[in-house]
Amino acid sequence: MISRLLFSVAVVLGACAPTEQERTEQTCVVFCGCMAPPLPALQEQCMAECRVEFDTSRLSDACLDCINANGDRCASLEQLCGPVCDPPQEGDPIILDAGVPF
Repeated sequence: MISRLLFSVAVVLGACAPTEQERTEQTCVVFCGCMAPPLPALQEQCMAECRVEFDTSRLSDACLDCINANGDRCASLEQLCGPVCDPPQEGDPIILDAGVPF
């Protein structure tokens, strides 16, 4: 009896875990809601580009958490989540910008 109950709970919890496609869709909805003008055609274009970009690179849990936690802060979403979602890679040049023209 207890093993059936545990199995049922495991199945229900497993069914609640979002698929990779659902995670990408949820993240793109938040991202495009912030980054694209609220015109249907531009939102659709943003969603299409977002799906392609995130399909080719698996999003980390930290990135998804950051985007979903800061989705209501559109003005700073890229600044807050950029380093988490697109960390610098080995060999990337470091560009210092103090706002001073060169």
